[in-house]
Amino acid sequence: MTVVKDCTGSYLRFNGKDYQICNSEIVEGFENGVKVEASFEEVDNCENIWAACFMIHENEGWINVTKIE
Repeated sequence: MTVVKDCTGSYLRFNGKDYQICNSEIVEGFENGVKVEASFEEVDNCENIWAACFMIHENEGWINVTKIE
């Protein structure tokens, strides 16, 4: 998987698809574009999401990262 960060938030790219990370503090120590091994679970709702720009980042939904290295 790849960590993807931009002004819209943090994502994990898996099989060519981006998943927006709800618990984004878990990837604060990772640079944009770095390859990682991670586990995540899909969630229906994310209250921590806010956009810092007017860009749209297409994604497959929200996730909580349960493990990352």
